[in-house]
Amino acid sequence: MNDNYHLLGKGVYSIQDAMAFSGLSFARVRHWIRGDKRSGKFGRKENSPIICLQHGIINGVYTLGFLDLVELLMISKINEEGISVRAIRSMHDNAQNWLEKSHPFAYYKIYTAGIDLIIKLSDDS
Repeated sequence: MNDNYHLLGKGVYSIQDAMAFSGLSFARVRHWIRGDKRSGKFGRKENSPIICLQHGIINGVYTLGFLDLVELLMISKINEEGISVRAIRSMHDNAQNWLEKSHPFAYYKIYTAGIDLIIKLSDDS
């Protein structure tokens, strides 16, 4: 018996679905949702995932929710503006803590100003 009935109607997407919707490569999507481990001349380096998956791993498969897809697109657009993935990861972590949202880039309007991110919290300003 499958215990995943609670996911019906929730929007569950595979990495391949995310690639099709976003136009991003498999490696980039995987890196942003799984993190990565690299070895270099200064030793082993580990990067945590940028996106905290809504649904996690289901039956051994990494799955994304709708908010994950929105964040994936936002991170891609911010990166296209010339902001490094390292800086985006740091800004995302700070926004998660400050705004107390697991997916801050999906909930708020994000603007870039050079290498800075501006998060618009309300429509009043």
